[in-house]
Amino acid sequence: MGERLNIYIPDDLERALQAHRDQINVSRVCQAALAQEVARLERVDQVDAPLPRLTEEQRVSIATRIRQERDRQETFWYSLGYRTAFEWACNRAEASALEVIAGGGMLRAEASPGWIAGQEVQGPPLAAAVRAWDALHKAALETAERQADAPQQNLPAFNRGVHDGAQAVWEAVGPDVTGGQGADPA
Repeated sequence: MGERLNIYIPDDLERALQAHRDQINVSRVCQAALAQEVARLERVDQVDAPLPRLTEEQRVSIATRIRQERDRQETFWYSLGYRTAFEWACNRAEASALEVIAGGGMLRAEASPGWIAGQEVQGPPLAAAVRAWDALHKAALETAERQADAPQQNLPAFNRGVHDGAQAVWEAVGPDVTGGQGADPA
């Protein structure tokens, strides 16, 4: 049992309380009122308290942790994009889709997808590249879902990996496919 306290109330409140004494648990009412007031004062204390500031050690630790996670994320998704595209390019790629993806046609930030060496690619080659990229992305997401520690998706790193994986194959086979013409799509 907690500490006993004496409280003093004005005479008129005491008379009114006596009229309803059998309906009011004075102890419970006082406890609730005191708890409410203490909680209010604690909230005021929190508002008035100085805001926390990072120490140099905390700043360095947080920055290092975030940088390491970002690097792990980029490495994971780049590697997954590269391996997925390399396997696709070696086993299933259509020449036109491979050329667009290897040429960076799905990477270009300055234009819509479908650009190779500054020239727009339209029609079936672009459509084949878009279908292939969608399939590669879907396969990569499925692979990542199977890994419990897969980091959050990093689409730019994945796209660079897809480009580089496709480009590695295209550079090797492009001259044979094109007869020596256009073998360097990048």
